[in-house]
Amino acid sequence: MEYVACNLCDADNTKLLFVAEERDRGTGEIFNIVRCNKCGLVYVNPRPEKNEIKKYYPPETWPRAKEKIDFEAATINNQPWRKVMKLRTAHLLKYIENGRILDIGCGDGFFLKYLEEKGWKVCGVEPGEVGARYAREVLGIEVFTGNLEDANFPDNCFDAASLYAVFEHLPDPVKTLKEIKRILKPGGILFISVPNFGGLELRIFREKWVAIKAPVHFYHFTPITLSQIVKKTGFQVLEIKHISNEGRCTMGYSESLRYILAGYHLYPAKKYSVLSKKERGSGQNDTEKILWKKALHDVEFLIFKTAGFIADMLHMGGNLSLIASKRPS
Repeated sequence: MEYVACNLCDADNTKLLFVAEERDRGTGEIFNIVRCNKCGLVYVNPRPEKNEIKKYYPPETWPRAKEKIDFEAATINNQPWRKVMKLRTAHLLKYIENGRILDIGCGDGFFLKYLEEKGWKVCGVEPGEVGARYAREVLGIEVFTGNLEDANFPDNCFDAASLYAVFEHLPDPVKTLKEIKRILKPGGILFISVPNFGGLELRIFREKWVAIKAPVHFYHFTPITLSQIVKKTGFQVLEIKHISNEGRCTMGYSESLRYILAGYHLYPAKKYSVLSKKERGSGQNDTEKILWKKALHDVEFLIFKTAGFIADMLHMGGNLSLIASKRPS
């Protein structure tokens, strides 16, 4: 474990907000969630060191890659993947219609595949080999396996860079932003999507909020601290939007509720399987279970989608979508 100073202002003066339990791997370990008394940035402190953090991540399954699904038939959150990516890229495409984009933490590449079909030149960076291999071999996307800092891209070579559900995982966000600034062209666009620590979901669920994800989410951002850290590294913030859900996804609310119920043994704890659907097999009551799940998910959708819509209108949505541009040196 290591103690770290604030990544935004370098101060070493924090207040303990609450403690959070590691849940996804079932270790039961407790981590401190602290707030910097100087600038307000929230982060895990102390936190696992570089050689320790891997054990807290679930197995790199990527079901689409594991089951070798034809990308045309792939779904995300039980929706056609292009429909989801249309929503996910809308904020970015409002500011730049095409060019060369780097997606950092690109996973299995569907974000980039959608943009490629829209005429973009695309490239990805992904530390996990399973997702990166699927993106290369099935989707035909150029992907570097590893971290951004190790890719050694030339200066001023990209028109845009994106970090979707990645920025909160970075051990040194300022360092990564500086590297992004180096490889972006003057005026290049930066797109970041992170959970909103200033939102309604956090106020309701506190340490049980699914987006806490201690300790793998090193940092937690509000609109203010996200803007400050981006400005500090040479970007101009153009817009921040609150986006609670994508399509029929209500994960922030429904998964947080499941975490709470699991704590009282009223819902099965999440388990990660490395088996494919075929390998897991199917039971006789699968059809009945599917119908019940669909009914429950429809109820969830009505309740939580409404809550997310209201939260977005009040600028308290569960996720922040930031667009910034590289300022001239």
